[in-house]
Amino acid sequence: MSSHPMPIRARDTHPSDESWPVASPLPGEPPIEWVFSRGLPKGFHWNGEFFHQGDPRLDLANLPCSEGGLAYPASFRVDPQTGRMLSRAPGDGMLSGFPCLGADGFNVLPVPLDLAVNKWRAAELPKGAAALFRAGSPSRPFCLTSQGELLFRGDDGTWTWLDKMVPLDGPKTSFAIASGARGFAMVLADSAIICRLIDGIPGVVKEIERFAGAHFRGPPSLLGHAHLAFPLQRPEGLVIAIYDMEAGGWAADIPVEADTGTDAAGERFTAPVQNSAQVPDVYWCARTTFLHLSLEHNERVARLHRLGEGKALIPGAPMLRDVEETVYALSRVDGNYAFTSLTPKSRSVALNGPHLAAGRARYNGRDFYPSIASDDMVTFRIEAGAGRLILPVAFGTDPRGATEGCLIVLVEDVYDVDAFLAGTGEVYRRGTLYWHSHAQLYPFRITLNLRSPFDLLVLCDPGCLIVSSAGRTYEVREG
Repeated sequence: MSSHPMPIRARDTHPSDESWPVASPLPGEPPIEWVFSRGLPKGFHWNGEFFHQGDPRLDLANLPCSEGGLAYPASFRVDPQTGRMLSRAPGDGMLSGFPCLGADGFNVLPVPLDLAVNKWRAAELPKGAAALFRAGSPSRPFCLTSQGELLFRGDDGTWTWLDKMVPLDGPKTSFAIASGARGFAMVLADSAIICRLIDGIPGVVKEIERFAGAHFRGPPSLLGHAHLAFPLQRPEGLVIAIYDMEAGGWAADIPVEADTGTDAAGERFTAPVQNSAQVPDVYWCARTTFLHLSLEHNERVARLHRLGEGKALIPGAPMLRDVEETVYALSRVDGNYAFTSLTPKSRSVALNGPHLAAGRARYNGRDFYPSIASDDMVTFRIEAGAGRLILPVAFGTDPRGATEGCLIVLVEDVYDVDAFLAGTGEVYRRGTLYWHSHAQLYPFRITLNLRSPFDLLVLCDPGCLIVSSAGRTYEVREG
């Protein structure tokens, strides 16, 4: 399914070949050397390799192309053979991160698909796939394996090897990939790994950043189109480090103010979530504290808040965001389950068991609650509860933002909910895939194996949805 990295050698040159140096889009790099033969581009030399026409990595370079599919240098506008205008792929496309689809940290299915049971087909992913996401403009699907192999999928569905990171490490609850039109980023081996996608470059421009005496405390969050926010523990205190994807460098840190007596030293923050304001607030959670990045008087400010006595968040549980844009985290309050608001004076809503959120809605056993403000519920005719858990995977919303439908997995043999959500177990459990809409559950006759929610991989584009776990992969396509 994937192309192993092998050196690509230039084809035998011909006396009629011409070399055209083109300025590199990367400052300080030597020109990119294009090779033309009889007026037609054969490819170009970059980073010690020759990229010939037809190399799938040219898709990442986003170069102007002729009607026949030949790529030309970025400065070309017209096909010299025909006089017709060259074209580029549309600079848009669906973006998604990992483990959540949206930059806001919520798994919203952005497009309607026909999920009828007869539409699903078996599919394949690269061996050891651990994260699926989409990044770039136009956006492309990427896969990161547990051993740190990075691949991307071309238009023909083939996965092509790109780069080698380090193997995935650390708590599963603290690993996430933030992706956008300019590229993507993550934290691995206490380093910020930032991969930019730049027109004219047939691959990722990778930067690995470590700060002396400092430690990254959690995964990044995408701010706007081009800025990444990383929680970073410096010797002088906790800060939010900001990376500018457009400029390719770090901006000034945002210092973190802490509530009196609040200290989260040594704790790792979970994947960030945002509200849906035009300039969103961002939240990172630890077990007894949460980090809040907001906007006040046109300036970004960050504060570390303590939840309060007797309150502890459950790492790995999906967040709930109500109609008022308040974000709630599943927690234990004096030993009982609750939803606790991520606000300076947090309040808790007691629950009769572990409710798992999907946007504004929540699931408990066989019961579905459309909102946190109401006890009205829908009861499903399935055997959930007593070791069987309804796990939301990805959900759709109506025009008002309410949860309208949800892809769920009925997981068996879950007797320790907290450990299952945190991804600390190694026992595989059987899960059955359903679509929930209103009061109905539609079974897909698809069985997945998973140790935790982090084993579930979801990838969505305008015409396709992929769901995978433990080597079992299924997709549904339009048409």
